[in-house]
Amino acid sequence: MKNINIVLIHTHDTGRYISPYGYNAKTNNIQKIADKGSVYRNFFTAAPTCSPSRSSLMTGLYPHQNGMYGLAHRGSRLHDYNLHLSNFLKNKDFETVLFGIQHEINKKNTDELGYNKLFCTNTNDSNKISSTASRWIKNYNHKKPFFISVGFFDTHREYEKKISKNFDPKWIRPPELFIDNKEMREDMAKFYSSLENIDNGIGKIYNTLKEKKILNNTLIFLTTDHGIAWPGMKCNLNDHGTGIFLIAYLKNVFEGGIVYDDLTSNVDLFSTICKILNLKKPKNLDSFILPNKKYKVKKRKYVFSEVNIHTSIEPSRSIRSKRFRLIKRLNNRKKLNLSNIDESFSKTFLLKHGLRNIRKDKEEFYDLFLDPLERKPIKNYKILKSYKTLNKELVKFMKKTNDPLLKKNFKWPKDIQLTPENEENPEIIINCQD
Repeated sequence: MKNINIVLIHTHDTGRYISPYGYNAKTNNIQKIADKGSVYRNFFTAAPTCSPSRSSLMTGLYPHQNGMYGLAHRGSRLHDYNLHLSNFLKNKDFETVLFGIQHEINKKNTDELGYNKLFCTNTNDSNKISSTASRWIKNYNHKKPFFISVGFFDTHREYEKKISKNFDPKWIRPPELFIDNKEMREDMAKFYSSLENIDNGIGKIYNTLKEKKILNNTLIFLTTDHGIAWPGMKCNLNDHGTGIFLIAYLKNVFEGGIVYDDLTSNVDLFSTICKILNLKKPKNLDSFILPNKKYKVKKRKYVFSEVNIHTSIEPSRSIRSKRFRLIKRLNNRKKLNLSNIDESFSKTFLLKHGLRNIRKDKEEFYDLFLDPLERKPIKNYKILKSYKTLNKELVKFMKKTNDPLLKKNFKWPKDIQLTPENEENPEIIINCQD
C-alpha cells in the first residue's frame, strides 16, 4: 500500500484503563475509534518502564537489543538512533513530525530522532498539543505521506488535582489490586480526569483527519507505554505492569470493531508498518505483525518483557503464554526497590501497612487461568512441564537476542544516573559506576 499516512498517539502510564477494555473511563473518542477499528486485548509492552518501552515501540527491538536500559533523561540512550522509526520513515520520504512528549532521548538531543519538525516538546498541555497537531494536519498540502507522533503526558503522576464533573469518586473503583477506600477512589477519579484531557485531544485529531478527508488512507495507532503508576503495576513484570492498550485503524486492514485476543507485543508495530507500506524491515526485527483483515499472520506463542533500570537497577526477565507467566530475577536482591514505585497515596498507604516487608522470589511462576491477578505464585513449579517449557523458551530467547545479562562481566553504561537500590527517594542520584 502506498501513500499511507501514519498517526501514532501514545500516552504515559495508562495501562488498559480505558473504556474499550471494560473500564468506566468515559473515553468516548477512543471508543469511537475502537468501534471503527481493531482492539488488541492481549497486547503487552516489552518493558514496563517509560523509555525502555518507548524504545521498543519505536525500534521493534527489545531494550537489551537497542541499548535503552533505563530512562532517557537519566543517561540511557539507543545504541544507534538510525534504528528509530522516525529516522527510518524519514529515509523513506515521509514527512516526520513530533507533537508533544517523547522519551527516547534527552530533550536537548531530540533532533537525533529524525523528525523534520518538532512542536510542543516543552509542554504537557494536551489541549495545546492536540490543537497544534490538528492545525498542522489541516494545513498539510504536500504530496508525500506523513508520519506524526503525538505524545500525551496527562496520566503520568501527578494527576489532575481537580476532579472532572464526569467522575464522582463515590462511584469509582480503584484498580483490582487495591483496597476500596475513599482516598483510593479519589486518586482513581483524578486519573480518569487526566485521561479525559487525552481523550478530548484524540477526538480533535481524529475529527481533523475526517474533515480533511484523509482518514481512509491514514494508519492510526493508539497506545501507551506500560501499566499505571500504582505499586505492583508500573515497573513490574506482571499483566498489571506489561499489559497495555492498543487500538489500530486503517481502512480494509484494521477495521470493523474487531477485538483480537491473540498475544501481541509493542515490538510488533514496526514490522506491521513495514508490511503495510511494503518496505523491507530492518534486520533483527521479529517477523510478527498484528492480526488484521488483509495480511496473513504468524501467531505468537509467547510475549517477552524485561526490566533493567528505572530509577534503580532491578534486572529481570519474563515470558508469558496465553496461560502461564514466568518471571526471572537476575540478581539476588529480595527486597523491593521502593524508589522504582512512583510517589502516590497508594504507595504511602502501603508503606504504612508493611510494604517494606514484602520479599521477592528469585523466580515466580503463575497460572493466569486460575490466578489472573498473579497474587499466588505456584509452589513446586519446577516439576511442571509448563514451567520447563517456558524456562527453556526464555533462555532460548535471551540467547537468540544476545541478551548482555547472560554475560558475567557485563557492566551497565557508565553515563546512566541511578538511585541506590536501598533508597526510597528517587531524587537521590549517583553515577552508574560510583
